[in-house]
This record gives sequence, C-alpha cells and structure tokens, in this order.
Amino acid sequence: MIITNSCFKTSTWNGGTTTELFIYPHDSSYQARNFDIRISSATVDVEESLFTNLPNYNRALMILSGDLVIHHESHYTKMLSQYDCDYFDGAWNTSAKGKVIDFNLMTSKNLTGTLIYQKLSINHKLTLSLPPNQIISGIYLISGQLLITDTKQDVNPQELIIIDNPKDTANISVIAESQIIMISVNNFII
Repeated sequence: MIITNSCFKTSTWNGGTTTELFIYPHDSSYQARNFDIRISSATVDVEESLFTNLPNYNRALMILSGDLVIHHESHYTKMLSQYDCDYFDGAWNTSAKGKVIDFNLMTSKNLTGTLIYQKLSINHKLTLSLPPNQIISGIYLISGQLLITDTKQDVNPQELIIIDNPKDTANISVIAESQIIMISVNNFII
C-alpha cells in the first residue's frame, strides 16, 4: 500500500508541526494512546523542545535535516546529525536542543522497531515483504523515485510504502537515485 501526502494528518505542537504518516491499528488514535505503531515526521522550529511523555511506548527518532542534541534525563545525552537515529523509552524525560526535521517510529512495549537509512542507485531492485515475526515492513522515500513494478505505481518523495499483510509483497525498482528509510516492526522476542 502506498500512503501519499493527501492521506497524512498534520497538526501543530508548541515547537512546530507534526505529520502522522501511518497508524496501526488503522482505527486507533495518537491522542487516545491506543495505537500499537505510529510513524510520523515533525518539524522543530524552536531551539529547545520537550518530548511528549509516552510511558507505554518505545521510540525511534531519525534526523532528516539539521542537528539535534537529545538529552534523556538520568540516562544519556547524544548529538544527532542527518540520518543519525536514537532509540529510547517513551517514558524517559527527554528534551532536545536544535531546529530539525525528524522522522519518528513509536511502537507499543510488546513490539520493537528499527529505522535504517539507505541510498539506492538507479536500476536497483528490492522486494518488500513480511518475514516471520515482522508486523510492518515499510519504505519512506526521502528523495528520488521508485516504481512498484507489480502494480506500475510510482512512489514519489515523502510517500510511504507499507506492507502489513503477510500475503502482500512489493517488488520495487529504483527509477532515479533515491534516499530511503527502511522501517521494520517486529514482535518483541525474549
């Protein structure tokens, strides 16, 4: 499934804007905190910001542009530059310094998620599917152009491809040099 800009939900927060790209289950809500997975992007337009406390969630944060110093009280402080990622507990008291555009993955505590930046050359081919134990597999296109060859659908920058059904597969060709974020969410295994 391709999720285009027209499906995104943008709202303001005290430091900028946040855009919800995907939420699962599909009838859940960020405000009600009844979701298992949420993918979003935010702009931080203020020099210092506080993160919303999300005690029942794990978080992954990748910087798309700018630099951010993220501080997790009583844990650690880390400098994040473009395409750097930080994974942390949503219950931590977290603050940050820096104006950025970021990419976020939030998962309930029984799930674990990863974000991986990749640069793909023209004519590269890849297959997106759901391996065992994986709940969501996705690609966020930062720049470039992709083609889902099975359905002849173009994927443009700032669009999202999501596979959330084990029966689905997306065969993808790189039409123009592209930058992507690979997204995966798995059941937490002890």
